Amino acid sequence: MPRRGMRLKLMRIARGVSQKELAARSGIPLRTVQNWEANGTRNAAAGPLKRVADTLGCTVDELIDKEESDA
Repeated sequence: MPRRGMRLKLMRIARGVSQKELAARSGIPLRTVQNWEANGTRNAAAGPLKRVADTLGCTVDELIDKEESDA
């Protein structure tokens, strides 16, 4: 089973954006980006997650791992 946060990480990498760049562009703390990639977005607030999705040019649904939303 893929680890939590993998979809966010893969989406970020596919767009050629570092964690630091994503944090700066979205206004989300770097530690939050790192935490979401390591532990998943299950407990993420909707507003910050939406800003990250907008920054990456995708939807929030595309960032959330299916296992996280089903749990």
